[in-house]
Amino acid sequence: RFLLREEESLYAVVYEHEKAGVWLNLISLYQDDSSVTFTTSRDRGLEKDPQHPIVYAPSASPAELYRLALAKRPQKPFKEISAEVIVPEFEKAYAVRMHWRKKRGFSPEEVAGVAKTRAVGGPEQSTSRKIQFLGDQDGPPERALKDSLARLFPGHSQVLRAYLARIKQGDSPAHEVALCLVSPGGHDTALVQTISGLFRSLFKEGARLDIIFLREDQEVMLQKVCAPFFTRPTN
Repeated sequence: RFLLREEESLYAVVYEHEKAGVWLNLISLYQDDSSVTFTTSRDRGLEKDPQHPIVYAPSASPAELYRLALAKRPQKPFKEISAEVIVPEFEKAYAVRMHWRKKRGFSPEEVAGVAKTRAVGGPEQSTSRKIQFLGDQDGPPERALKDSLARLFPGHSQVLRAYLARIKQGDSPAHEVALCLVSPGGHDTALVQTISGLFRSLFKEGARLDIIFLREDQEVMLQKVCAPFFTRPTN
């Protein structure tokens, strides 16, 4: 959901996500193609693009975040924003951010540092309850997670394929999100910890993600409703 203060060259994006929660971003764009974002989400400790800095204020109310943005944003020529261009500008900014993150990747220090923030929730290995696969889980936060994992997995030779799927477990009516991995060696604690670090860098505290190491019969069922986002090349 977008809100625009055209006269102040400031727009707001309200994010509502089943797993990641609700947070607010206030953004100003500049004529030199840089930007600044003020957000109520939590800093995950990853390096930021210097052209697009982010100011974190997780305890701020919307009014407090608004005052902070007006007071602290750089004072240089703003790019004009209107209701007609706000969506394409947002999509362009997202693409630029993902391109920078893909190009740069994650350092071992960043992954280790984020993994140490053992917040409530986060990835956990799924139980052996009966699993029903419902389909692919997709959206801007999920695409960011998939992109990050697709850059991680080439360095982990045990991962052959990876899926991000909506599932139901047991008799529960609730839909959940699961990272489904095909790995001949089965469960890998070190890999789960690394994935945990990446997940917490992208999602708010309290978000959860099941990790399922698939059996062959489970992958057959999953492939009927979901395509892998990572497949290890065969030589």
